[in-house]
Amino acid sequence: MDSNKRAPDDVATLGDPAFVTVAGSKPAGSKNLMDTTEQVTDPAAALREDGRNVRIKIGLELLHQAYVTGRSCLTLLSDELDRCYAVEPNSTDPYIGACLVIT
Repeated sequence: MDSNKRAPDDVATLGDPAFVTVAGSKPAGSKNLMDTTEQVTDPAAALREDGRNVRIKIGLELLHQAYVTGRSCLTLLSDELDRCYAVEPNSTDPYIGACLVIT
């Protein structure tokens, strides 16, 4: 998490508008996928604040279902949007959002 806290500053220094993070794996030793949502939401909220302070948008990237089914809370766009809304509900100037990588 320390490197993530520095990331918005680093991104701002480079002049980029956003930082995208891949999140959503289960906590070590956990068998409960729902534990993951808290593990994503709380750090994402902190990262959002760090990004907001330097005017950098934060993107949450979902993990591909073929690799992580049953091991991540972010495998569907709806999961991603739920986490973003949990961090920043009803915002007119959002600093966190879903990131889709299409290859």
